[in-house]
Amino acid sequence: MSTTYTVTAARDGRWWTVAVPGVGVTQARRLSRVTAEARDLISVSLDLPGDDFELVISMEVDDVDSGSSRSSISPRPWMSFLNGGGTQQRCSSAARATTS
Repeated sequence: MSTTYTVTAARDGRWWTVAVPGVGVTQARRLSRVTAEARDLISVSLDLPGDDFELVISMEVDDVDSGSSRSSISPRPWMSFLNGGGTQQRCSSAARATTS
């Protein structure tokens, strides 16, 4: 049974602040890098292999919590960006969908 870490990605100007309670805080330039940056932070801080744990990611934009999802599941179109996939066009579409 692997350990699950909760990750909060919050927009901070042109960056995403990536916080893992009990581990630390890092930044990601793009939303698509949140998962990788969180895994790197946990791996380096706790000396664990990057695939030895699971993530539950919550994204906050303009003080609105978008909810949580396991990083291996993409129940909403924009959640695929947290898994490192997507193009700029899909990102723009997802941004429009979350603001309408």
